[in-house]
Amino acid sequence: MGARTTVLLAVLAVCAAPGACAVEVTFNGTSVSVSAEGVEARGDFHTGEVAFKGGGIELAGAGQLLVVRPDGWVSSLLMGGADRSVGGSDKFGVQMSTKAGPAILALADPEGRAVPVRVPLRALGLTGKAYAAYDFVSNELSGPVVANLRHALPAGKPAVLALVESVGVPVVVATTDTLASPASAACSWDAAKNVLSGTAALAAGKPHELRILAPPVPAAWKADSAALKDGEASAKQTGEWVRVTLSSAKGGPAEWSVSFSRGEAAGAVPAGTLKAAAASPRCVMLTSSAHGPHVILRRDDGREFALEEPSFSDSTAKPATAYTYTVESVDWSGKAHAVATATVTTPERQAPPPPPAVHLAELNPVKATNGWNGDPRKDKSIQDNPLRMRGEEYKRGMGVHAQSELVYEMKPEWKRFVALVGVDDEQAGGSVRFNVLADGKPLISTPVLTPNDERFCVDVEIPAGTKQLSLVVDDGGDGIGCDHADWVNAGFVSGK
Repeated sequence: MGARTTVLLAVLAVCAAPGACAVEVTFNGTSVSVSAEGVEARGDFHTGEVAFKGGGIELAGAGQLLVVRPDGWVSSLLMGGADRSVGGSDKFGVQMSTKAGPAILALADPEGRAVPVRVPLRALGLTGKAYAAYDFVSNELSGPVVANLRHALPAGKPAVLALVESVGVPVVVATTDTLASPASAACSWDAAKNVLSGTAALAAGKPHELRILAPPVPAAWKADSAALKDGEASAKQTGEWVRVTLSSAKGGPAEWSVSFSRGEAAGAVPAGTLKAAAASPRCVMLTSSAHGPHVILRRDDGREFALEEPSFSDSTAKPATAYTYTVESVDWSGKAHAVATATVTTPERQAPPPPPAVHLAELNPVKATNGWNGDPRKDKSIQDNPLRMRGEEYKRGMGVHAQSELVYEMKPEWKRFVALVGVDDEQAGGSVRFNVLADGKPLISTPVLTPNDERFCVDVEIPAGTKQLSLVVDDGGDGIGCDHADWVNAGFVSGK
């Protein structure tokens, strides 16, 4: 089964703080180089040659330097245009092409951290319905991999994987020497005899392993025997995975073959459960007993989501809308099977409080502290952008960053404090809690709010005789990273 080989080495670009990125990109004439701690890559615009070095891995040849943006968009550092940069949350990759074998993917974090990573298969040029994966670091086979490759990077070293499309018959995913020679995993299938065969480069007296997918649909494949010309071969099968060990006293190129027969039909899709609950007008929390890289969560309006963990938060829901969710398990043929369904109706958005007669931005606080980026901003976010929460822009308010405190002297005619509060849209992360205190006594404390939560409505009575009102934003208990908080349409109302 000769096929184009794709070798992609991706490095997660990370930033220790806004504006301080751990990946450096340098353009020099017809070449570009990318460097991070322990990782180097370069490419030539004219020749198309690329090279990678890091984590004990070195590759060189024709290919591409790619950047996968957080929204899944992929751009090329070797192509023209202004989109040739690596941001703090981007994935950086080196893609190399040969003529045969599996797709090879090496992933690493520049700081050596254990972090999850997602790579769209289409970004690797892989357009099949389902793929098998072999992890060279953990020595594990897994799949089916559908739409996206999702992997947990180990700490302190890269993850190295091979990917092969499931085409309904047994196929080699990787071999002992695939990293040195991706073509070593190339094989051919004899449909008349149900025999998989190929040639391996053996080292004298050393075992050589073939890692094979025997897809279980529409019926299972059973490995009956293995043979090696001028040597010994043995096969061990666990489910759809077959490991064949080859050994030869003299070494060198040797022809191998594995004979298969049809086994029992694959079992029915296991039953599962799915629960859905509206956490807010625009957020639905889902819990499923079925999850993993081959499980998809579909919404009845056509949206679909990967379901890697038992719990999932759908923050794209609309207020006052009924939804039906379906969990589907994708088999090795790429066919989706419904496992469980659940319905939910999101509530109406909370009516905003009345607009203030006096806006905070019109006043000078007697105290103003901020956890990052200077003083609190009037009518701007903490990064001097328009105030925005959940896609809505506001003209009036205060932009702050946890830990933050604003203190205002009270006037007798101010009877109520009103505001809409939440995490500003300029950051994808962050978690904050808003607190209002009268002369140090708490009036209200919101739940911990994230970018996925609906803006929270604050409308509290100010006790008679209050001298100072304090507006405090804390970090929600997990540190101040990305805690960009907004008090919008915030101020004081006279009368009851």
